[in-house]
Amino acid sequence: MHTGPLCALLLILWLWAGCTVDAGAAATWSESQFGHAAHRDRGTVDAGALVTQPEPPLSITAQPFRFPTPTSTPPPTVAPETLDADVAPEPTPYRLAALNRDLLTAYPATVAGERFTLHYDPASPPAIAPDELAALVAQILAHHEQMLGVTLSGEFDIYAAGTLFAAPDQALRGHSFSRLRYFQVVVDSDSASATQRYIIAHELTHLLAWNILGAPSSVLLSEGLAVYAGLDFVGDALISLNDFCAAYSQAGALPHVSEDLAYLGHIRNLEHYYAAGCFVQFLIEQYGATAFARLYPTGDYVGVYGQSLAALEAAWRTQAAVHPLAAPLDPTALVAAITETKRAYLALLVNFDGHPKQVDAYRRLDAQWAAVLAGQLPVYGLDEEGVEHE
Repeated sequence: MHTGPLCALLLILWLWAGCTVDAGAAATWSESQFGHAAHRDRGTVDAGALVTQPEPPLSITAQPFRFPTPTSTPPPTVAPETLDADVAPEPTPYRLAALNRDLLTAYPATVAGERFTLHYDPASPPAIAPDELAALVAQILAHHEQMLGVTLSGEFDIYAAGTLFAAPDQALRGHSFSRLRYFQVVVDSDSASATQRYIIAHELTHLLAWNILGAPSSVLLSEGLAVYAGLDFVGDALISLNDFCAAYSQAGALPHVSEDLAYLGHIRNLEHYYAAGCFVQFLIEQYGATAFARLYPTGDYVGVYGQSLAALEAAWRTQAAVHPLAAPLDPTALVAAITETKRAYLALLVNFDGHPKQVDAYRRLDAQWAAVLAGQLPVYGLDEEGVEHE
């Protein structure tokens, strides 16, 4: 029997059968893998087409997460071999910082603390020392919790600006968005600076108080507690609240905290902030932190202390008037120096755009402000320096 032709015929039939695919089966497999049907006509399907068939996009809920593309362009880097040792590098342009907008874009770098995250812009001049700043925030938090006998649960965020805020907030050094558990602060000097440490401690007080004591019943109590806790943290590096208010009392310039005072930033209304701080200090030292904690969210002076705000203010003002001043603090000179420094600040900042001459003037004025708040009163007028005209 000649089997050769028969084997060849069987081989041809077998190869032909192996290259045909049931279209219905192909469609079912395609749907299970890609979520849609293909080749629904009943015919032959090239097996290679199933391998190269493009996979459709995943559903929205199944999409893999990817970080968004940054919207800001990092500054170009220059190779070391292209640098000319005789040519000074171009200074980084002064970019006014964003307040409460585009936070993730404006503050792209982070440092994780144990209970908070510090956000900052590594390209903003001068460079922030983020690790030192994070350590400082941790110190302030521990101080405040011990001072007030409370513990803040959960986490919060800090956005540190290396430059002044953009208009109309140039005169603000910080702002707390306490309900949202974050605050922003200008950090444009060394963290060892008493005024720099104070403003960070001030803003952290707002966040801590809101999330532990509740929403404040008045700006007086909110700002007063922040001033009191902030100055307590820096210690004797700045004029004490008692000395400040005694000096303003003796100069006849101590504000009445029961009035509707403006609190538009320390540069604009420093004496209002400090007077509020003195009053809160008086309440806590006279009646304790527990009673103040009940007053903070309610404003019920009579219910908590058995006295009206006016009566408590009168008792505080009497105490401030007889407080002995630390020599050689001169009340008239202190009021004059603060008034003039505020005027010079506002004159400079009203049209501030970061021009190098403006920045230089701001640096000198900032040093003057720090000296005044430390009790080192100037023996010359600011006009002699021309600070407010630059």
